[in-house]
Amino acid sequence: MLRATRQRLHGRIAEAIEARFPETAESAPELLAHHFTQAADAPHAVPYWRRAGLRAASRAANAEASRHFEAALTQLALLPVTPERLGLELELQVQLGLALSAWRGYAAPGVETAYRRARELCHMMGDVAELFPVIRGLCTFYIVRTDLTAAHELALQCVRLGEETARPDYLVEGYSALGYVLYYFGQLDKAVELLSRSIEIYRNADGEKLVYPSAQDPCIASLCLLSHAQCLQGRL
Repeated sequence: MLRATRQRLHGRIAEAIEARFPETAESAPELLAHHFTQAADAPHAVPYWRRAGLRAASRAANAEASRHFEAALTQLALLPVTPERLGLELELQVQLGLALSAWRGYAAPGVETAYRRARELCHMMGDVAELFPVIRGLCTFYIVRTDLTAAHELALQCVRLGEETARPDYLVEGYSALGYVLYYFGQLDKAVELLSRSIEIYRNADGEKLVYPSAQDPCIASLCLLSHAQCLQGRL
């Protein structure tokens, strides 16, 4: 069968599912994403791959989510460069970084690639609001990779953004990140102070109801490291 014929048939299948089986489009967006991709219809394929990635991530199916986000980015690259495309790529790169972190580990090479590209996009777009989850993800990457100099610089940026915006979620994550870095530098007193501050803000701001740019609850992470730091101080 000629390629043009196959593409036309895939497009007709996708359109038929959209029109006649909306429940399938909702429950299995990757199916339509596949058919639109095979039909060389990137404008329709991208949102379905994105939806499939978010759906998989919400179910902790991070391997599938990673593949769906990568497919979305591949299709997105076929579209003209516009501010809307850059914004969507930024979202997809952040989601890919989160999914890869949960699947492959925080120090996986693909995590750095995703977050570095996301940071480039933030600078291109002048989007400060979206910068925090990007630098927080990179900070965790460098902590696990034991590149503490790079992690320290990024953690300071997290704290600065948190203090400038006064957002409790940013402050909780920022102080936690800097506390982690200083702990590994051996600065236990300052690490304990920052981790305790992160926990306090979390509790005062109903932190369990906030959304964080990481795969773990920052209060639990801070409490765990705080216990280690205080033990080394001889306080436990």
